[in-house]
Amino acid sequence: KGSGPFKDEETGVLKKLYAAITDDQQAVAEKYGAGELWTLGKELVKKRKSIEDDAVTVLGRKLQQSAIPKVESAVVNMAKGNGGDFRQ
Repeated sequence: KGSGPFKDEETGVLKKLYAAITDDQQAVAEKYGAGELWTLGKELVKKRKSIEDDAVTVLGRKLQQSAIPKVESAVVNMAKGNGGDFRQ
């Protein structure tokens, strides 16, 4: 959002364009007997995107700023006798 070659286009216009392209892809796939494969591919993309969203939620968008380094640091400090960070 707000970047790339279409950053200045309205979201609604881009959604309509994407929908038209998707409809054309499906029509071609069905025309050549690959409709089921196309549908399966779309479902796989949805699942992948869901997993990516979950990973961002758990790990953070930038791994350096995620919870993992904080937990690691807290565990190291706890081993040194300072458990305050771990309780946070």
